[in-house]
Amino acid sequence: MSVETWGQLDKSQSDSEKVEGAIARLIAEHEADPDSHLGSGESLEAHRASEIIDHLAGSVPYDKISRFELKYTNFFTSPSTYDFTGNVYQSGDGEIRLVDWHVVNGYSQIDIGIPRFQNASFPEKDINMQFCGYLDWFSSSDNIHFLVGDDDNGFGFEVDDNFLKARLSVDGTTYYSSAIPYNKIVFHIFRITLSVADGYIYFYIDGELVASLVLHPKGAPDFSYLTIFTSSSVTTYAMVTLSNLEMSYEMDLI
Repeated sequence: MSVETWGQLDKSQSDSEKVEGAIARLIAEHEADPDSHLGSGESLEAHRASEIIDHLAGSVPYDKISRFELKYTNFFTSPSTYDFTGNVYQSGDGEIRLVDWHVVNGYSQIDIGIPRFQNASFPEKDINMQFCGYLDWFSSSDNIHFLVGDDDNGFGFEVDDNFLKARLSVDGTTYYSSAIPYNKIVFHIFRITLSVADGYIYFYIDGELVASLVLHPKGAPDFSYLTIFTSSSVTTYAMVTLSNLEMSYEMDLI
């Protein structure tokens, strides 16, 4: 009695193609089909539509970013030559610190250069930034500004009158969020996302959306600096620590 091997059987009495050959052929056809898995509810369609995709952080290399986009990182591991005044510390330990502690008319400021970020189309291009930060202050006498751009055209966080708020300035008009609940005694991860498609700039702390502001008509900023300053009095204090700064944005080709 002969032993029949399933994979070597003919498909049918009218088709002599072997089963294993048919499987291999169908797999090859599937792999060559550019629309595989793109149907409604299928895996690639769902992957493309997902807000969060399953790539490990940092796994998308720079050659997947067009030459019109920039990614900027600064982990402050070497002392810099940034312009600053007052009590600013750049020790090369991965942080920059501003500390005004019981100083008469205390004021400290640092301007951190952001290469090639003269975004003349603000706020008409997407911008993303993230940093680790520590903000602490004593009372309504103290101020902290973390601002990308300038007072006329820029965005960031601001502490004023004892409250933390998100800020957006366009053509000399400044818009603030409501007061943001904030724990002053720990480090936090701050993220800011400007979405032209949504028409909003979003502000996150530790992954939670804490504020959003409507975008307004085009400004004319010089985004070559990130400006941080603190101010306090002889009976108060204000301090900021910045680390792990990351940004991505489009270039202006003008």
